[in-house]
Amino acid sequence: MEQTIRTLVRKLEVRFTLAESLKTVGAARAERPMNTSGRLGPSSPGRDDVMNLTVELELRLFEFVCDAKRFITPARIIPKNWEPLLAWLSFHSAGLAELEEEYVAGLVDELRYQIKKLDKLLNPDAPLKLGSEPWRPAGHIVAAAAAYGFRVTPGQLRQLVFRGVIDSRPGGARNLYRASQVLAYLRGEPTEKDTPQ
Repeated sequence: MEQTIRTLVRKLEVRFTLAESLKTVGAARAERPMNTSGRLGPSSPGRDDVMNLTVELELRLFEFVCDAKRFITPARIIPKNWEPLLAWLSFHSAGLAELEEEYVAGLVDELRYQIKKLDKLLNPDAPLKLGSEPWRPAGHIVAAAAAYGFRVTPGQLRQLVFRGVIDSRPGGARNLYRASQVLAYLRGEPTEKDTPQ
């Protein structure tokens, strides 16, 4: 568990460092204070979403450190800043791993949660990682092909499996197929056959 905590702390340090660099980069804030003369005041650079998220995550991290600090070394006062908090967690990871299992699991979950939140902020356009494509019965494949303007029958699907063009797997009394393989074949694209699962 000690190594898990250290690894997660290192990952979180990298993400907080990247978030720090985004605090002062970007478009001017949309909300600008009005001067007494009625003109808009100076606009500060940076992104509010980055600042708000880092403050929220630092407060959450501070609560975990304060809980653990009672059992490890209460002599040092730690500010609510991610750098000293993560340095403290990394330094005391061996002691943290020996605390109650419930607390350690909560800490690991919190570190993973913060990594996930910062990843969403830093890479908002990252593609979603989906699981493997589900296997579907022939009726579903026929309907999917018709939606794309192709006509295929269950008999033709069996023939494509016999020729080795697409994969199938038994699903009770029916054969199951992957729509992406069938559509790729119908479009004339090379099919990427998966190994049967």
